[in-house]
Amino acid sequence: MIINPTEYERIYKIINSVVLSEGVSADVAGILFSFFGAQILKNHYDLNALPKAGVAAYQLGDDDGSKIIVDKAASFHCWVEVEGWLIDFMAPSFSTFKATNENGLKVGSKMMQKPLSSMSASIDELSQAGDFYLAPQNAVLVDKYSVLKSTPVFGDLADVCSHWYNKPPQAIIDNMVIEDQGGALTSIPLQGELVVGSW
Repeated sequence: MIINPTEYERIYKIINSVVLSEGVSADVAGILFSFFGAQILKNHYDLNALPKAGVAAYQLGDDDGSKIIVDKAASFHCWVEVEGWLIDFMAPSFSTFKATNENGLKVGSKMMQKPLSSMSASIDELSQAGDFYLAPQNAVLVDKYSVLKSTPVFGDLADVCSHWYNKPPQAIIDNMVIEDQGGALTSIPLQGELVVGSW
C-alpha cells in the first residue's frame, strides 16, 4: 500500500468535510476528491500523485447490483494514480450515493486502494468485490481541470486540505476555520463515514 488505512481515512474525511462545506454536485465532488487528494500526497509524502479522469467501474459486492459504472460524457469519474496504485478517496462516500445491491442494502464505507496490476481487463470481467476497471482519458482530465482553474476558490480549498492534514500519529483539529475574500469566517467540522476494511 502507498498509505495505511488510518492515513487514508484521515485524507478522505478532510476532503469530504471541505466538499460538504461547499455543497458541490457529485460530479464536481469527484474532481475535488482526486485533485485535493493528489495534493496532500505530494505535499506530505513527496509522491508523484496524478489525478486521473475517465471511465471507472467498481464491483463493490458479489452481485450485479453492487457494481458502479461511471462512463457517461457528463459523469466521468476521477481518481488518483501513484506509483502503480489506484487510490480513490471518494470511495467511502459511495454509500451516500445510493449504491445498493439487489437486496437494497447499502454498500459499506471502505478504502479503495489497489495495485493497478490487479485491474480487470474489461468491465464485463468484474465479478468479485474489489474488482475494478479504469480507462483514463486525457481530454476528460483537461476538461475537469478547466473547471478547477475557472473557479479560483478550489485552489484555495486544496491548500486548506493540505494545511489541515497531519500524518498520524499527530492529531488533527476537529474544525478548520477558513476566511473568505470578504473576511467572513467559516468553521468546517471534520466529518465522514467510518472506513472499515477495503475493497
